[in-house]
Amino acid sequence: MAVVRCLKGYSHVKLHGCSRQAKSPFRYSRYKRSFTLLSSNTPKEYIRELNELIEEKSIDLVLPIDEKTYRFFAVHTESFKGKVRLAAISPTATLELATNKFELAKFCEARQIPSPKTAFLKEYQEGSNQSRLAIPLPLIVKPETGWGGRNVYCISREEDFLAIKPTTHPQEGDYIVQEYIDGYDIDMSLLARNGKILAHTIQKGFLKRANRFAASAGLEFLKNEGVYESVSKLVTELGFSGIAHVDLRYDTQDGKFKIIEINARYWGSLIASYRAGVNFPYLHILSSLEEEVPPASFDPIHYMDFISAVKKGKRSLFSTKSLPFQWKDTDYQFFLADPIAEFYNAWKRRIR
Repeated sequence: MAVVRCLKGYSHVKLHGCSRQAKSPFRYSRYKRSFTLLSSNTPKEYIRELNELIEEKSIDLVLPIDEKTYRFFAVHTESFKGKVRLAAISPTATLELATNKFELAKFCEARQIPSPKTAFLKEYQEGSNQSRLAIPLPLIVKPETGWGGRNVYCISREEDFLAIKPTTHPQEGDYIVQEYIDGYDIDMSLLARNGKILAHTIQKGFLKRANRFAASAGLEFLKNEGVYESVSKLVTELGFSGIAHVDLRYDTQDGKFKIIEINARYWGSLIASYRAGVNFPYLHILSSLEEEVPPASFDPIHYMDFISAVKKGKRSLFSTKSLPFQWKDTDYQFFLADPIAEFYNAWKRRIR
């Protein structure tokens, strides 16, 4: 729904959505022109359905939302050539590398881009004392392609490893170990074309969720040259195109901002970037249509998502402490503007 929020104010942008999920939140949005439920079960059938829909609705541009769909269109670009423009997307090999935490860490290491020391969990456990000394406790264990802070462990004792069996996750690949970086999290969102950043925002969390590894509920937007330099070098080396959200961590030991992972998709705090002054979906459309992308800068704002703000507000009724946000800093107006779709989306995600 965040992409819909960003594009609803442009009368010349007509939003047609499709999904294989009957209860997609977009289906209930008052800003849609149409919603089509797809029934395909194979890539070939999926491509056929999409091309039929593209012709029927006279679609000018296909804008994928999630990472899985981005990968699909990267693989099957030729199947849509001459029929429709696709949103700017990196090649399949680039996406595969960028979204695999192990491969990304090794890519950064080879190019002297700051990143945490990384190894596969199985090899780490079977390795020598020297390999363990390279990544001492405490350390972080996570799947190589997981997201959302799920299945992430902070290991501070040898016996904590017993909680992680097997060493491979059925959907998210092999578990990896990364050095624990004493510092704080900071993120950069971006739009790039052929390795050049066209627009970006930088954010730092000020209010954690119950899951310490999940995205923060409250965000502060700020300028930071160190973050920009680390991410800019990575984007250039990858030759990256499209949108991405890069997680970093500031290391208090060496003063560097280290690349943790890349989410090559629209991210959960997209609307926060919009509130800060950068409309990534609209700029993404302009870039994909090879139109001029105007310079974009962002304001140093505070933001908190509405559902988390309501929960925080309820708890504060019995506290003398003041709230760490103002209601104007939330996205409540989007809930009021498109209530059925927004509340259904919040209920369905249940991560707020």
